[in-house]
Amino acid sequence: MKQLQCSVPGHVTHPLFIGPCIRKLTVKSELDSGLGKAWPAYAADGRFPEEVMVEANRNFLATFRDPLLHALAHAMPNIEAISWCLDGPPINDDCLFPHIRRLRIRHLRIDRLVIKDLSCLDKMPAAAIIPLESVTIGGPICYVSHPRQPPRAGHYSLSPQRLSWPFTTYSLLLPSNISPFLGNLLWRCKKTLQRLTLRHMDTWGDNTGGVVSVTQQGQQTFVLSHLQYLDLTHLNGQFDLYSWVTLFAPSLRHLALPYDCANPEFQEVLSQYTTGHMSHLETLVVPCLPRSSNSSIPQAAAEAAAEAARAVATFILKHPHLRKLSVHHGTDALIDSYLVPRLASGRFDSLTSLSLGWEAPAMPHTTTSLSSVQTMNLSNDTLAAIGRITTLEQLHLRVGTFPGHLDSLSQWLIDHGLVRQNLGGLTRLQKLAFTGDTYASARILQGCEAGYYLIHRVTTQDRMNAWFIQGGIGSVNALDDKGVWELIHREKMIAEGRIYMAAFPKLEWLYCGQWPMQIHLQKKSVDRLGEERETCWTFLNRTFTMVDDDEDDVAEQT
Repeated sequence: MKQLQCSVPGHVTHPLFIGPCIRKLTVKSELDSGLGKAWPAYAADGRFPEEVMVEANRNFLATFRDPLLHALAHAMPNIEAISWCLDGPPINDDCLFPHIRRLRIRHLRIDRLVIKDLSCLDKMPAAAIIPLESVTIGGPICYVSHPRQPPRAGHYSLSPQRLSWPFTTYSLLLPSNISPFLGNLLWRCKKTLQRLTLRHMDTWGDNTGGVVSVTQQGQQTFVLSHLQYLDLTHLNGQFDLYSWVTLFAPSLRHLALPYDCANPEFQEVLSQYTTGHMSHLETLVVPCLPRSSNSSIPQAAAEAAAEAARAVATFILKHPHLRKLSVHHGTDALIDSYLVPRLASGRFDSLTSLSLGWEAPAMPHTTTSLSSVQTMNLSNDTLAAIGRITTLEQLHLRVGTFPGHLDSLSQWLIDHGLVRQNLGGLTRLQKLAFTGDTYASARILQGCEAGYYLIHRVTTQDRMNAWFIQGGIGSVNALDDKGVWELIHREKMIAEGRIYMAAFPKLEWLYCGQWPMQIHLQKKSVDRLGEERETCWTFLNRTFTMVDDDEDDVAEQT
């Protein structure tokens, strides 16, 4: 580009490659992008000699950062969206943000961006507006530069608590230190911002409990008057009271609360909200209610958590116009006795999507046998109450935490017959999912059902059935025990799917026993989706919560 600019006469108009056609720029750099051939030799222990790091930094700046910024400045006049995600040598923020304002960027995502000068936006004129419509700030961007300290033994450590690069040592910011940057950014786009996602604003290391503020000293208060989408699911940090009030804008349509709903500032904000304040709210996601059933926490803390959880539930009930609701990690007392009966009272006549999650019975500290792991079932009264929310088109019921892998302990000893009996009134249901479900089996001792997905005992009859399922091809003993078990379990779930198809006239998709299934109503058939069991985490998250920005599709949506 630089050579082309020099070689073309000044009076000749010459387009620069495809730059004017680019609307979206995505930058994803890995740590080894600057280390090159040196990466495999030193990656094992994460310690690199000083000369290697100096060269890596130089390569990164010359090969990746500088050309990108030059292209952004001179060859992408119509760019609308930037997603800048780094996992490697830091980028100087002073080089990026002037382009964001000059090019009128509408969508910005920054992740692991080193903020060397937290007052960098102050260098713009006080009245300068950054017309961003969507902002995603992922973590950790929370770094602060310190004077370089001599490394020990000529090495640089890449531990999570401290990333050391040539010429400067970068260590993680405390949460409060991000405030000057965050507050200034929101202030400059307050009239245009529609979507905001904040993640991992805490520190990896020395967490001192700092509080983030979006208001700086001497700055006037402001309102995010057009904010419609706010995702704080993975915030992991704390705002001051005014910041919560600012973020909880009356214009919100989609809101995901943070995992930590028990801090005092957040609870105070919840107590101030009255019915009708967020009159446009359609989606509300509560990823984790404050937990009070853990026997290892003191009684006073458990009572405080129970009170905080009830306050969140009360906040939910102040919004009967919701269309989509997701609430997880709740106790029986809260969900069964307080939340579900009120959802089924008839006030929530717009609710079409519901996802509920119960805490599973506590796991023993040392699991010596499966019989020590308790299972549970959902009460008939609760299922019947859910069955009275006749506006539902999709429903997800979960017990326990989301399984990290397929072959894990599951504690919901589900009875599909009772489920169908109690949910029969949901005639509009199109999607139905069960997570954490486990099953009794003649091959598992009574009381050990939590290990259903771990124990793959099969009989000779099971082998014969598996052989018939495969079309009678090959040897009866061609599959190992796990392969036979998987086939038998899959057919068992498909059989359940056929019964659900008959019970729910509009059902199109079913997830149970870790098998996603598509239901063809016209052909009256049930087909498995995929070749093996799946957690379906991504699909369930997108269907029952809020769209994840990881797909980087904000620009297309707007």
